[in-house]
Amino acid sequence: MTQLSSWFRVVIVSALVFGFIGSTGVLAADTALQIKAPANVYAHVYRSFPDIDGNEIILEARAKVGPNVGDSWTPSIMLYWFPLHYVAHGQTQDGSFRANHFNIKMSGKRSAGIDAGDWGDLRIVVHSEIQLHIRPDGGEWSM
Repeated sequence: MTQLSSWFRVVIVSALVFGFIGSTGVLAADTALQIKAPANVYAHVYRSFPDIDGNEIILEARAKVGPNVGDSWTPSIMLYWFPLHYVAHGQTQDGSFRANHFNIKMSGKRSAGIDAGDWGDLRIVVHSEIQLHIRPDGGEWSM
């Protein structure tokens, strides 16, 4: 893998997303980001990934799934490098986890002890391969 640079981007697709009729709004309360948007809207926050020495990326986020999150765009963390070249890792409203990779949906029914509505940690590791990890609040990482 070549050296990674700032053209990598991080997309946090809704730390908390609620089906809300009205205008889109972003609230920061304590240390949590809450995104409220109308149903069927791709609400997201993004930022440039910092320049990196080496060839490993570790992206982590803490997330809590709210009600009515939909199925196509689960609240997720995403790492992308071109429009259709990305990996996403998130939790559905039934508590299962799903990964999307290069626009291919890969659903899983692993819950790692994290129920819908509970806080959980998500991790994407990119080195010579892409690894996805999950853990309950304060628990051990699992793949």
